[in-house]
Amino acid sequence: MSQRRTSIAATGIAATALVLAGCYPVGVNVGSPQGLGLCGADPITLTVEQNDAGDEVAIEYNGPSDVSLVAYQGSYSDSRFFGNNPTESLIVNYPSSDMESPFDYAVNALDFEVAPWTSTPTGASTVSVDYDGSITDLLDSFDYTSTGPGEEGPGDDGMLPVTIAVICEGGFTSQVLTDPTLDSGDVIDTEEFDVAIAQAFFPNFMYTGPPTVTRQKKISDGVSGRMALPPEIVDAMPADLFTTGVVSVGTLFVGENDPYGMSDDLEFSLSEATPGDLWNLWFDALIPESPDAPAFTLTGDMTTTGWIPFEFTGTPKPDEGYYLFSFTVQDAEEDPENVKMATSVLQYSSEQGLTLSGLIEPPADENIAVTGGDPNIIIWAVLGGLVVLAAVVLRPKRRKAQAESTIDPSARKE
Repeated sequence: MSQRRTSIAATGIAATALVLAGCYPVGVNVGSPQGLGLCGADPITLTVEQNDAGDEVAIEYNGPSDVSLVAYQGSYSDSRFFGNNPTESLIVNYPSSDMESPFDYAVNALDFEVAPWTSTPTGASTVSVDYDGSITDLLDSFDYTSTGPGEEGPGDDGMLPVTIAVICEGGFTSQVLTDPTLDSGDVIDTEEFDVAIAQAFFPNFMYTGPPTVTRQKKISDGVSGRMALPPEIVDAMPADLFTTGVVSVGTLFVGENDPYGMSDDLEFSLSEATPGDLWNLWFDALIPESPDAPAFTLTGDMTTTGWIPFEFTGTPKPDEGYYLFSFTVQDAEEDPENVKMATSVLQYSSEQGLTLSGLIEPPADENIAVTGGDPNIIIWAVLGGLVVLAAVVLRPKRRKAQAESTIDPSARKE
């Protein structure tokens, strides 16, 4: 594997995902992937969706009523982050700015019996639970978010991913897991925090086209040019942001080839990566690896509506190959949590300069209907690793925030 080299350029921004230097995520064991599992012998399902602008979320749980629905700030990937991690979920330390070990981790209990949640009985002891509304309002209902007690400012709540999870035991209360025991894979080993299924959403993350790059020319240590933000991200921000908005960028070298083999048995295409997978790479990127890492530097006015001069440089030149290129727009002066983030794939050649391509939005899970008016019947259960049939009725849903797993659940390595 080629060495990852990181460049974080966040001019004018103090609190975005690109500068979360204090984050120390660890794993959370998840019983079953794809939001499908069992509590005892009872099937359970969980779907999580967000809108195109990343500011609204729809959550639906179906299953027994005597469970705990929880939320924590941390990422999720049905593919176990390109197959690199022992589990599908990561939780970020609390508060996220804490850079000193031992680290604590906060988990929020969600009261799905009260508004704005709706809970509809579907049987003698089963329910369908829904939340459909503002991500900000949902975060405001949490007992614990990234900014810890006694700290000022909005923290990183406008950027950090959030995982919704089901614990089969009822009665879980919001709590901080103080310096929890970790197993050999850096996964939390706590019986009370036993997650059956989970899914995630990604506040203010957007699928967009790539920035437009023009007027490129070679310079001694790389390339210079100018770029303009994609219209989708500009249109998602309020008009008055044009006078107070700040643009930041960051790059992460991934490898010479795409798809790039992140493990011996699993390859992926950067352009098809899900937000959860990307967040795992960004968490890694927050640990400085080389003072000579290539740098994408904005060298002029950081306008949200016009051309922004830039230089992409290295020592002696940037590594040729593929990079994650992440960019944010933030209302740093008026409302720091008013931010939008998008990621593109940057390919650099010393002869041809750089090209940017947008991420491909994953299709909805083929197991779950996303259109049509009839209920979709999913038949599934698990018995000793063998898939057997059990009926679970789901209502049609909109686009899921997570793609279908690239790993067959029956082939999972525990």
